[in-house]
Parts: sequence; structure tokens; C-alpha cells
Amino acid sequence: MRRSFWQDYRICYHLIVLYLVIGWFHWAFVLVPAKPDEIQHLTYVAEVRRGDVWPIRSPATETPCGLDERWQPPLYYWISALAVGPTVAPWPGEWVVPNPFFLVGAPRGNAVQCLHFPIGTPLLMAGRIWSWLLGTLAVCGAYRGARSWMGPPGAALTALLATTLPSVIFYQTGVGNTALFIPMNTLALAELAWIWRKGLSTRRLLRLSALVVATVYARLEGLFLLPLLALLFVREARSGFPTRRMLIAALGILLALSPMFLRNLLVYGDPLVRSGLAVRGESRDPMTWLRLEGPMFFRAVFISLGHAWLFGEEWMYWAIRIAGLIGGMGIARRLGRGDLPSIAWVLIAYTGLFLATVVHASLQHLIGGPRYVGSIGFAWLSLWTTGYLGWWPRSARRAGVVLGLIAVYGLSVAVISRVLLPAYMPQPAPRSDPPLARIAGKIILHRAVIEPSQARPGDVVTIRLVWEALEPIPQNYAVFVHALDPHEDRILAQEDTFPMYGHYPTMLWKPLQPFEEVHRLRLPDSLNVPRVRFTVGLYRYETGERAPAFSPAGVRFREGGGDAVPIGWIVIENR
Repeated sequence: MRRSFWQDYRICYHLIVLYLVIGWFHWAFVLVPAKPDEIQHLTYVAEVRRGDVWPIRSPATETPCGLDERWQPPLYYWISALAVGPTVAPWPGEWVVPNPFFLVGAPRGNAVQCLHFPIGTPLLMAGRIWSWLLGTLAVCGAYRGARSWMGPPGAALTALLATTLPSVIFYQTGVGNTALFIPMNTLALAELAWIWRKGLSTRRLLRLSALVVATVYARLEGLFLLPLLALLFVREARSGFPTRRMLIAALGILLALSPMFLRNLLVYGDPLVRSGLAVRGESRDPMTWLRLEGPMFFRAVFISLGHAWLFGEEWMYWAIRIAGLIGGMGIARRLGRGDLPSIAWVLIAYTGLFLATVVHASLQHLIGGPRYVGSIGFAWLSLWTTGYLGWWPRSARRAGVVLGLIAVYGLSVAVISRVLLPAYMPQPAPRSDPPLARIAGKIILHRAVIEPSQARPGDVVTIRLVWEALEPIPQNYAVFVHALDPHEDRILAQEDTFPMYGHYPTMLWKPLQPFEEVHRLRLPDSLNVPRVRFTVGLYRYETGERAPAFSPAGVRFREGGGDAVPIGWIVIENR
């Protein structure tokens, strides 16, 4: 027994180190922008530190992004206020500005709605470190829970999958209450798995009850644990565990959760505050939703387990499709042999209930609901590991786990090198002599490459731009890329966004370091011109005023509405 304990201890230690290394590389490549919810979470943490014990009771206040999330459960703010206590907490308006191009035109989505500027704040960095370290709890919980029905190799694979999944580690290296929900939910499911195997005791009952309460106070998704708890109580009552103790535990959970739900009922008229999710003007019927959003939804759920834009290349999706198929068929194979662990049925029910609710929420309230699936990574990935190991004879399962670990690590490296680097880190590029244009007196547009040179209506055209700042830029300029009619300045297609889809605003540009960014325009399906010309420029979003653009000879560009740099043509082929 003692030998097994120290073996598990060493495995957990190595898993934590590997998790922190992978998380560090995600962090290193993702500049320090703040999403709108990050700004709100940090604001509420600051309010707790200033004496407002329960920030969701405060009246709504104006913020740079106009977003209020005070209905969210408060546990993250309480703990984070202690974790980041020594840091300075200025009002967000001092260090962020809105990004009006959120999710507009970006092929992978725009990861930020509010941009972080060089003045920064220690609170943001402290919050990121805290959220990142919270993931170590998820590592240990996932390993311990999987060990209740797997050997050390399989449990190690489950823990690594559940904590280095790209969407999960993206949460854990950001700032937000999901970073607390993931470890709390994992620990609660791990405790339930052990009880399912070993049986209930008074100490385990108290521990599980506390974890369930903590999970719900982290995020409302923790309510999905309550049906599992009820199922466990029914099972244990049949096994002879005192019903009175379970009733007392259930009453204690309800009493502990009642302040939050009573508050929501009084303030919002709904204990679940579903109005906080309502981003649709009206509900969609299932067939319309399936036609318009279903493909991306299911791609996000079953392929990337959240953040559908996170993977950029189709081969990654195909690799995960094949891996998912192997796990699913493995579960069916073990089911046919009769050796599927009983806890697997509990996790299947939990995952199915979660997915069904996410689909329902997507129909009525929430656009992009699949991103929350990554938060239940332990349940999802432990099931996958169970199925994957079902294909290996017991004598060769260690080899199968080693191959699985290599594949997971390879996926992490691929995401860092092929997705995060191009999306978040400015790629160095050579200068051109002479350049194409000088804009705003301080910015050089060295080169523009349009691909392909021939296209059809409906095709996507890629425009690669090489920029360089000659000195620090005090303003935040937006980039416009226009596709124009060959004979007049009529815009056929356009993309407006902050540089690198908001990841690298001009105020962060490093002087004398040219870099390349990519834009993509989809041509109209009804396009009926023989050629399309393209122009590029910068402007201030607040005023709409374009930055002056001059040729190398000092002549100001007048076409395309003025201050638009012509960068080339493409030929349009008839279908």
C-alpha cells in the first residue's frame, strides 16, 4: 500500500511539472490581453479587496466593455482576493479599451474584446498566475479519480488529457471563474468515483458534500453534480448506509446554496439567472439552429471540446476525429465484453446531461455554448481513456499509454507551434526597399501579398501584410482591407479589425521590428466583375478618421475614399 502511495505521488509530481511547462508555453505565446469577462472578474476581485464581501450585490457600473456578470457565483472572487491581495488594482478603464471587432471576420475567432496596453496592472498578472496554478489541483484530482478504476499508467493519461486539453489550458492560463470551476468539478467527480468503488462513509460524505457546494459556488454548472449525488444516495441506501446521514448531508447542501439562489430569485426573478445567458434576440427552432450553427457546434463539442477556433488546420481536426472514434469504439468493445466499469455509466450519464443542456441553452440563449464542454474534461477524457485502453491487451497497456502520452504531448506542441504562435505572436519579416507606403508618419507598410492570384466568387482570399513601427505608437489604429470594384470605389468585401485580430494593437508594436499579419476576405457569391483590386489602410475607430497614407515619393493616396494604399489585383474566374 505504501509503495503504491509513493508511486502515485511521483506520477502526480511529474504530471504537475509537465502541466506547468505546457501552460507556460501557452502563456508565453499569448500576449496579455483581457477578454471582457476577465476584466469583470478582476474588477470584482478588486471590489472584494475593498470591502464588498459579495460583489454580485453591488449595483451595475459602467465598464469599458459594458458587461456585467455580478450574478455569477462569488467563490472565485473571494479566493482570488486572498491570492492576489498584495497587488495593485486600478479601475479597468486605466489599462484596457474596448475592441469593437470582437468575433468579426476572424477565421479562428477573436480572442479578446478588450485590449491590454503597456501600462498594464499587476492584478492581471497575479490573476493569470493564480488561475494557472489552480490547474495543478485539476491534475491531482483527475489522476486520483481515474485511479479508482484504472492503473497508474491509464490514470496518468487521463490526467494529462483532462488538464492539457487546449481549451482547458486556455482557461487555466487566462483569468476567470472557469479556472476555479474546472479543479473543483474534477475533485468532486474524483471523490464520487472513489465512493462509487469503495462505498460511502461519514468522512467521505462530508468531503463530497463540501466539494459539491464549492463547485456550485464556483460556477452554476456545478448543479450537474446534484443528479449524480442523488443517484449515489439511492445506491448507498440500498447498500445499507444510514439514510438519516444522507438526508442531513442533502439538507446541508441546500442550506449552503440557498443564499445565492434566494438572492438570484429576489434580484433577477430566476434562481438560475438565465437572462444572464440571453444573447439571442429570440429562440431558434431545432432545424434552423442545426442548419446554421449545428455543424460548428458539434465540431466544437466532439472535436476540440470547446473553442472551435482554437485549432487552425484541418489535419488536427481529423486526428482528433480518429482518436475520438477509437475511444468510442473501445467503450462499445468493453461493453460487449462486460468489463466496462460501473463508474463509466455514471460519467456517461453526467456527460450526456451536460451536452443536452448545452444544446438546449444554445437554442434559447447562448451562442457558442460548446466552449463550456472543456470544463468537464475529466468526465469526458476519462471515458475516452477507458475506451482507448480497451483495445490493448493487459500485458501491453503500458505501451498503449506511452503512445497515448506521446500523442497528447505532440498535440500540445502542434497547438503551440501551428496555432498559438501564428495567432498571437508577431512573426518577424524582412523589410522591402522601397516600401509600399508610410502611414500616420510613424508606420511603414513594407509589403502586401495576395493569394491566390485567381479566385472564384465565394472563395477566401488571403492578404499578408508586413508592418513596421518607426517609433512607439500612442494611438490604437484599426486596419481595413477592402476589395473594390475595378472601375469604381464600390466595396465588394472588407475586413476591419485591430492588427492580428486584436492580439497585437498598434500601441503594443515594438519599434523597428517588422512583422507579418494575415487577413482573409471572403468574396461575394454573386460577384460578377472580371477583376478585384485591394486596398489597405489604418483609421481611428472612435472617429472613423483615416491615418494619412503616402507613397515612398511622398504623394498622398487618394483612391478608395482617400488614404487607402493600393496593394494589387486578382482575376475572377467564372464558375
